[in-house]
Amino acid sequence: MKQILVVEDDSLLNKMLTYNLTADGYSVTSVLNARTAADTLTRQKFDLVLLDINLPDGNGYDLCRLIKPDQPDTIVIFLTANDQESDQIRGYEAGAVDYITKPFVLGALQRKIKAMLSMLEHHRTTKDVYDDGRLVLDFSEQSATLNGTPVNLSAMEYRMLNLFRKNPRQVLTRGLLLEKLWDVDEKYVDEHTLTTTISRIRSKIESDGGAPYIKTVYGMGYQWTGGEAKVSDISHQVKTPVSNLKMVTDTLLTYPVSDAERTDFVRGIRSQTDKLDFLFQALVKTSRLETGVIRLEKKACRLFDTVAQAMSGIVYAAEKKEIAVSVDCPEHLTLSHDSKWTTEALFNLLDNAVKYTPSRGKITVSVVPWEMYVEIKVSDTGKGISESNHAAIFRRFYREEEIHEQQGVGIGLYLARQIVMQQGGYIKVVSVPGQGSDFSIMLPVR
Repeated sequence: MKQILVVEDDSLLNKMLTYNLTADGYSVTSVLNARTAADTLTRQKFDLVLLDINLPDGNGYDLCRLIKPDQPDTIVIFLTANDQESDQIRGYEAGAVDYITKPFVLGALQRKIKAMLSMLEHHRTTKDVYDDGRLVLDFSEQSATLNGTPVNLSAMEYRMLNLFRKNPRQVLTRGLLLEKLWDVDEKYVDEHTLTTTISRIRSKIESDGGAPYIKTVYGMGYQWTGGEAKVSDISHQVKTPVSNLKMVTDTLLTYPVSDAERTDFVRGIRSQTDKLDFLFQALVKTSRLETGVIRLEKKACRLFDTVAQAMSGIVYAAEKKEIAVSVDCPEHLTLSHDSKWTTEALFNLLDNAVKYTPSRGKITVSVVPWEMYVEIKVSDTGKGISESNHAAIFRRFYREEEIHEQQGVGIGLYLARQIVMQQGGYIKVVSVPGQGSDFSIMLPVR
């Protein structure tokens, strides 16, 4: 949902703008003066600001200049009685994209806002991110995390990593790297600096003991190996059902079969296509979240309803295994969150709990508000997870060797973490083999 800020000291006009824009499906925040507007802008980002110039405690020009450095993509439209050409020029110089004089036609303003927001969405740049579920490198914002823990990288290290990840599996010679990594100040990058930089990068992005990202090809240079496990895992997930489908259809086309056998074969085809469809849908959701096509929309709503919606998806499976499920959630607790996508994340945790909890086991869901976060904890009496795998389970398509008999594609926890992280939260796990697991979604109070 698009966020609009209305800054207008005329209370009637303020109310009318707020009412009509809310009816159009926008989330509208309205204020009557410059000071409140400035405070609001420090706490929240907006897609569009409707801004009066003559405010009781300041002017719109100064507010516009305040908005642009921190929120450069925010559209600012001046709504004002100042109709002099010099005022309009001053407004555009302050950073506004339009200048509308009063009185104006409300319907025309609504259509203009819709068109501008549509244009903003169309031209919004896609973030340049590498993410394999373990290492996240955001080259747009120069930030990085390893298993959710921030990693500090220098500008030179980001440039080198970007060069590697754009040339996967290619051997980059030391000469090529020295040529491409010419310092931003045009200072020569020598052999020693190159060796030191690669060593420093490795110590930062491979510190968890996982598979190496940069391979030394002796006598030649270096090779980026990140993401190889991900590709092979996708291949494995697709190969098995495709192989089964080919085998079954070849059998049906080649040999005479009875009606009963044909029915069994068709059911097998349906089962395998369902698995492929599930994998496809999971990949689409993940891709859209990562590229920003899907934008999470947080708004204050009851957490009880979100939990109930997630629970409804696992009731039948839990009953089949005679698993006792209990929920402890304050009925009237409200929290700003994206209910639809948080439901998806919580369902993924619950679905895993049902899969890996033996018959007649127990699953407990508890919601506890803390000072900075609200915790949604899913506890089970399942097989548990060894501590060495606590980070790995959040990777794309990762599945522990001993649970491959369970149906799944290994993307649920990765997707859940992406959803929660995009809302400013995180997921933590506490688990011991043979003693069950506790997965907690931590969502920020503000």
